[in-house]
Amino acid sequence: MKRTIFAWTRKFDVCVLGGGPAGIAAAVRAYELGKKACIIEESRIGGADFWNGALQSKTLWEMAKFARYTMGNTSHRFMKSVGELPKIKHSNLLKAITNAAETRETQTLEVLANAEIEVLFGFGSFKTPNSVAVAKKDGTEETVEADYFVIATGAHPRPHPTAVADGKVVFTSDDIMMQPLPKSVVIIGAGVIGCEFASIFANFGSSSINDGKFHYTLRDVRDNSIHHHVTDSALVSIGRVPAISKLNLEAIGEQLKLKLDNLSTIMFLDQEVAAVGLNEQQCQKMSISYKMARYSYEYWVPMQAVLLSSHRWLSTTVTLHTTCAIFTPSTPLSLKDSKSVFICF
Repeated sequence: MKRTIFAWTRKFDVCVLGGGPAGIAAAVRAYELGKKACIIEESRIGGADFWNGALQSKTLWEMAKFARYTMGNTSHRFMKSVGELPKIKHSNLLKAITNAAETRETQTLEVLANAEIEVLFGFGSFKTPNSVAVAKKDGTEETVEADYFVIATGAHPRPHPTAVADGKVVFTSDDIMMQPLPKSVVIIGAGVIGCEFASIFANFGSSSINDGKFHYTLRDVRDNSIHHHVTDSALVSIGRVPAISKLNLEAIGEQLKLKLDNLSTIMFLDQEVAAVGLNEQQCQKMSISYKMARYSYEYWVPMQAVLLSSHRWLSTTVTLHTTCAIFTPSTPLSLKDSKSVFICF
C-alpha cells in the first residue's frame, strides 16, 4: 500500500526556528509587538536551556554544593560520625534534574499557549526566502510562510578530532548528566562547560583511580615533559558549533554573516564569574582608549547598567565580590551603593 504524504501551507508574521531560550524569547517578543508568531521545534520546548544544558546542569550544581557540605570537612555539622555520611544515588539525581526540566517545559508551553504562539513540532528547513518546509515525525510535511524568520536553532558540542564521544567512556555535555557519577574523569577543554562540570564532579567527590578506561597523554608546555594518565571517563568540552548545517540556508539567496565575537560568559565556579564585552587586553589590542571602574563589596550585590547617553559601554565583569566596568573615556560614571549598583554613562 502506497503511503500518502500530506502537505499544506500556513502563514505567520514571524516564524522562529528553534524552541530554545532564544527562540521562545523571540516569539514572545513578537507577540508583545502584536505579531502572529509560531515556533518550529524538532524535539522538545526549552532546547539546551531545559534539556542537557543550563537548567539541568545548574540543578546538578546546587545538589553538588550540598553534597560537598555533607561529605567534606563540614560534614560533622550534619552527621555524628563518618559512617552516617549519605551515599549519592544516581537515580535520585537523574529524577531531580528531569523533574526540573519537565516543570519548566510545562510552564513554558502554558505561556506560549496563552500568547497564542503555535508550536509546530518537526524539522524546519528553508525552501525559499519566505517559506520553510516542516518535516514531521509522522511523515507529513507542512510549509510555513512568514514575513520574518528568526534562526534560533542553538548549537551542539564541537567534536574532538581524536577523542570521539561514544556515550560509553567519552561523553559530551549533551549526555554526561544522564550517566552515573564518574569515579574519575578527565575534562578536555577548560571553558565555561568544562570548568562547571569540573566543579560539579569535584564537589560530588570524583577522584582518580588506577583501573580507568580512558588513557590520555599531556604535554607540559612549560618544560615539554610528557605525562600519561588513566581515568574512568572523559568529558569533551571544547566549545559548541551552530546547529545550522541542515537548514538549507542557501535557499535564502543571501550570504549570511554570523557575528559570534560578542557573547556573554558566565562560569559556575567557586567563585562565580560573569562577563560581557571587551576586556582590557582586547581594548589594548584594538587600540581603543578606555576607562575602568572597579567596585568591590563584601556580599553579593546585583548590578544594573543604565544608558544615559550615546557613549559606548565596552564590558562588564561580575564576580562574587567585585564588579569591573570598562567604558569609553568620555563616559561620566555614577555608582550608587544600595541594594543595587547603578552604573550610569
